[in-house]
Amino acid sequence: MKQPALTRHSERRHLGRVIFAGVFCLALMGCGGSSTTATTAGPTATYKIDSSKYVDMTGTATVSINVVDNTFEPSFIKVSVGTKLVFTNNGRNEHNITAVEEGSFTGVKQSDFSPGKAADITVGGVGEYGFFCSIHGTKKLNGQSGVIQVVG
Repeated sequence: MKQPALTRHSERRHLGRVIFAGVFCLALMGCGGSSTTATTAGPTATYKIDSSKYVDMTGTATVSINVVDNTFEPSFIKVSVGTKLVFTNNGRNEHNITAVEEGSFTGVKQSDFSPGKAADITVGGVGEYGFFCSIHGTKKLNGQSGVIQVVG
């Protein structure tokens, strides 16, 4: 059976729908990334985080990070090379500390980080080191996560 020919009006309406769908898809692709999404750049990752979000602890030999349920306090820390980071689990649940980029630093296992326990971490050289609790966060820095920015 032969399909009826499209009128100019229906052709324009169809073209409008196609253009709208294309623009909508492009807009979704542009909104897909958040300011905390990691992109690999050499041995450490680079994060698109506003510098005002970092707590500047440079020049401090030991920095304390409070781990509570579903968050690290502070989440974004700027430290000097060689700073020791002490994570203390003050939450009600077990947590862990996992490097976003595998091998960038030694994390802490859940079995070693129950409520009331503390763990020390020292990251390598200059760079940005993403971390997260794999129980309550993700590698894409959603949920319980943060970034350690190490400067020289």
